[in-house]
Amino acid sequence: MKTIFKVILHHKNKKSKTISTIGFIIGLTIMLLSIELYINVKSISKENNSSVDNDLLIVSKKVTTSLLSQKNNTFTEKELTSLRNSDFVIDMAPFLSCDYNVFVEVGDDKLGIPNLYTMAFFESIPSKFIDIKIKNWNWAPTNEIIPIILPKNYLDAYNFGIAITANTPQISADLLKGIVFKIHIRGNNKRQTFIGSVVGLSSKINSILVPESFIKHTNKIYGNYEKREINRIAISTNNIQDPAIKKYLSENNLTTSNNISKENVVQKLANGVLSYQIIICLIIIIQGVLLILFYTKMIMYDAKREIQQLSLIGYSNSIISKTIEKTLIKTYFFIFGSCLALTYLCKFLISQQLKNSLELEINPFINIWTILIYILLLTSFILINRNNLKNKLIEFQTSR
Repeated sequence: MKTIFKVILHHKNKKSKTISTIGFIIGLTIMLLSIELYINVKSISKENNSSVDNDLLIVSKKVTTSLLSQKNNTFTEKELTSLRNSDFVIDMAPFLSCDYNVFVEVGDDKLGIPNLYTMAFFESIPSKFIDIKIKNWNWAPTNEIIPIILPKNYLDAYNFGIAITANTPQISADLLKGIVFKIHIRGNNKRQTFIGSVVGLSSKINSILVPESFIKHTNKIYGNYEKREINRIAISTNNIQDPAIKKYLSENNLTTSNNISKENVVQKLANGVLSYQIIICLIIIIQGVLLILFYTKMIMYDAKREIQQLSLIGYSNSIISKTIEKTLIKTYFFIFGSCLALTYLCKFLISQQLKNSLELEINPFINIWTILIYILLLTSFILINRNNLKNKLIEFQTSR
């Protein structure tokens, strides 16, 4: 075997091999990284929408000059029935509002957070409409701490507004969850102070959310428990881009906090990027296969005379093929090992960048599906190479 190796491969073009190997490593790394990031993006999307299987709409009445003379802009029972019977509505639930005054006090000298005292307003909706996962989204009168979900844009407003103006440190989402809030409630000539803790940030719901049990309990004591006015509704729908939604909202003087037209453009853009990504991955795979075939042919043609001479002195095709294949398999394992290491390194760096800039966490380790695709490709290349070697050896024998 060593003799055959020296005869066939001693004069192979190292420069060509190096260029081919580097090109293959770069192409395969891009493909594996694209697959890995695609899996993570889908996973994040699924996680963020795990509580709401469909698109979420927050609907309320438009504030116009005609409403200035009215006491409120609440929904009537007839309007609720009409909305519930609409084809685009899968499920809906009203926001339950507090009927008392709420004041929030926060401040932490150790963390450099200034003392703030402001009015607030609490609402609640069923947990299935909330766009983030919360493990303990409940409250009982015996609980000392109220779990709170804040709109994400509240944190952005502090970091890029108050923090800059007051020259105070910016706050990350994780740090915010460790800050204690004092909640002062006043109503019906009664008052009480609670402790609140932020358990999550919502990107879809622009309200300060607390558990429904807390709203009902405190409305009995500090508000009007019999008051059942509804001014905002959470709607679950199959497709937020459905033209029927926009038409219904316009005809009934309703508005939504969701930017439907913007989300439509973003979705189309995401779909377009995904399509191009799939096409690019397919091109890279085809290029990888062609590169393997080219590299094998290059070695075979360089050693054509030596292979024919070995056949003449009695070496079988299987022995010659195994010698060349053994060398190529070592090259493949080096290429695929390098690709796997580079894919992990690139993903780790990307995950750190996303965490620092967008507070978005993705698993830095390589997904099992990427590993399976990796093994499938490696096996496919070895089998393609084996078949190509056999065909070339037969071709050389017939051309003598």
